[in-house]
Amino acid sequence: MASGAVHQSAHSSFSGQPLHLPRSRWAPRRLNSQMSSLSIMMVKPKIQFIKGSDELTIPDVRLTKSRDGTNGMAIFRFDQPSVFDSSSEVGGITGFYMIDEEGLSTESLQGLKQST
Repeated sequence: MASGAVHQSAHSSFSGQPLHLPRSRWAPRRLNSQMSSLSIMMVKPKIQFIKGSDELTIPDVRLTKSRDGTNGMAIFRFDQPSVFDSSSEVGGITGFYMIDEEGLSTESLQGLKQST
């Protein structure tokens, strides 16, 4: 009978909180299953409304999809975004920039409003 283990710990800098994974127990695998491995990859994605100024608030994200599956939309809702605090110092909002392990993704902003 073959067996395998999961990496005992990993650290993540997301929101400054380290992530500790407990040491796994050896788990038996089925005889006919293919050998697989676990890769843990963690990055700290960033959102910027002004290039070079990271948004500190983590948004609530809602995904929608059309019935035929050809269109979709992601709605990001920020509770008290920090961009409104710093925009007077570094300039106005210039776009919506998402930076992750794949690089920079720039999207147009639609329906940006500050709730009171």
